[in-house]
Amino acid sequence: MFFLKRNSKKPQSQSDGTQRRKHKRILYTYPVDMIVGENRSQRSARTLSAGGLYLAAPFELPLDTVVHLRIGTENRYRFIEAYGIVVYNESGQGMGIKFVRISPEDRKKVQAIIEKSWSQEV
Repeated sequence: MFFLKRNSKKPQSQSDGTQRRKHKRILYTYPVDMIVGENRSQRSARTLSAGGLYLAAPFELPLDTVVHLRIGTENRYRFIEAYGIVVYNESGQGMGIKFVRISPEDRKKVQAIIEKSWSQEV
């Protein structure tokens, strides 16, 4: 009998060295409030895409943990709210979080940030 273990690393590179990603990803270093159950902490985003973000954190959360996110923007009084799940961890570095619930309005905000960004795709 074979068991498949979910990969806790970043998506695999293709043979030509490119990543298999669905969405353009940009550098993004704004604060993010991360809420898991009753626990709340502020971390910093490292990258952002229409599908999710990479969050810097010195700890790991189990894969598939549901996380409530309040993502900072250049206007400190406005934020993007989303729910996501942890899809991979980098021990002591951070975690990849995939958006699973985000309003159409906030999804448009994310897309506008990506389109206006001077940051190269990463």
